[in-house]
Amino acid sequence: MKQFGIICPAMTTEVKLCFYKTYVRPILQYGMDNIVLNNEQCRSIQTLESRLIKAMFMVSNKMTRSTKLVLACNIDNEINTRIKIKINFGKRLVSLQSTRKLIQAIEKNDKLARMDKKNFFYEIGFLTNNVDNTFEGMINSGLNMVYEARARNRTERAKQEVRQVIDALKLIGPKRTEMLKKLLKIEL
Repeated sequence: MKQFGIICPAMTTEVKLCFYKTYVRPILQYGMDNIVLNNEQCRSIQTLESRLIKAMFMVSNKMTRSTKLVLACNIDNEINTRIKIKINFGKRLVSLQSTRKLIQAIEKNDKLARMDKKNFFYEIGFLTNNVDNTFEGMINSGLNMVYEARARNRTERAKQEVRQVIDALKLIGPKRTEMLKKLLKIEL
């Protein structure tokens, strides 16, 4: 992040987020559409991403929450990102006639496909809480979940405490850092 200048205090929030979303986030998400992650691995990625975002704005990792900062930066959390990546991958598979036929044949002939925890069918069913449906039904259910998550994020971003963080992100340099530390501090 230092090489891109993302940590530079004089850089505007828009440029920092543009660099982050262009260079850092794709590295974190590379290949995620075809690997199965357990909950601990997802939490680790979420923690890493939160730390990177806080480091980008020079906010200490200790005694600060990143939830409002992530929302203010308009970045999906790891769970929503994972669902979106997997569902979009499934949507691409279903959109092609050859893979759609293959998926239908697997559904018809391989009853264990949904029980293997390292299987894409199982993961889509698990992510969408919809194990009993067809693959296309699970994808449609997942697309609805993605739309609902977007709506929830819009609602959360409208809350006063997130709006304050958004306003603090408009500042530059030490003023931004101090305001963010104050707004994100955990009160014991």
